[in-house]
Amino acid sequence: GSVRFIERGTGQIFSVKNNTETNISSRTTQRIGEARFSVSGKYAVLGIYNKSGDVVRQITTLGSGSSTGNITFSNLGRGYQQVFNPTGDQVAELIKNGSNTTIETFTPSNPLKKTSFFSSSFGDWTISWPEKNTISLLTKPSGTTPGNLYLLNKNTKTLSHVISSAPGLVTLTSPDSKHVLYSTTNDNTFSTYILNVTN
Repeated sequence: GSVRFIERGTGQIFSVKNNTETNISSRTTQRIGEARFSVSGKYAVLGIYNKSGDVVRQITTLGSGSSTGNITFSNLGRGYQQVFNPTGDQVAELIKNGSNTTIETFTPSNPLKKTSFFSSSFGDWTISWPEKNTISLLTKPSGTTPGNLYLLNKNTKTLSHVISSAPGLVTLTSPDSKHVLYSTTNDNTFSTYILNVTN
């Protein structure tokens, strides 16, 4: 296998295999603030700062191997946060729609065909997609501000409140969504715990 990365200064994409580095995209894209790859390395979501300081989101299709051919770039529109599912064949994104925030999903090969399946009046979520049918929704952590963690079942649309009002909450949900590793702050210290969600 190979490792792929995006050079932040130029936005060019490289593949490393057997200690050999190959440039697989000669396109120069400056001001990249974020890059998220799918597990296969075939797709990447880029967050690019424009001249006004706003973030423009694009999804890149890289193909396979170290070839420079068949690389495409597509704008994602209004979404402000995107995550791949565990197999990399779907993307969930957050979209602000007036006072509400919605989650839409799409396939990387067809980013303009989106399906909306969840809406919330709360705006500042941090999302992850740890398991095929589970999306994690964390209220955006900030210092000692109490945070909450929810798990959203993609099939049933059921929202489960897993952790409530934990100061400075930071979480990582296991790949089977049965456990959560989380940290909280208290009097300038932090503690880390493991929660069994199935209990």
